Amino acid sequence: MKKGNRYFNTSGPNIPSEHYTLPRKDLIETKVYRDSYQAKKGLKQLAYYCQSVNIPEGLYLLFASNALKVMGIEEGVREVEGIRIRVYVVQYDEEKDF
Repeated sequence: MKKGNRYFNTSGPNIPSEHYTLPRKDLIETKVYRDSYQAKKGLKQLAYYCQSVNIPEGLYLLFASNALKVMGIEEGVREVEGIRIRVYVVQYDEEKDF
């Protein structure tokens, strides 16, 4: 639907100079740690989600039982497929917390 010079875009990438743009917030992906393969896959999923909605960064929360050793992923900031991702590992006690 066109209105003046800018219009509401319902598909494709958002171009602020051409489309009406609503402010966006961070995108948050949460996973329960089971193994390093799944944890790394979650990072790529988050990067894909951010790209699809044109957000330059995301937040990745990885919940891990304190009975497991988290391997293959560390807390911190990293870049995945051009997207800045902040990674946090949240330890929990399965016996007390569930």
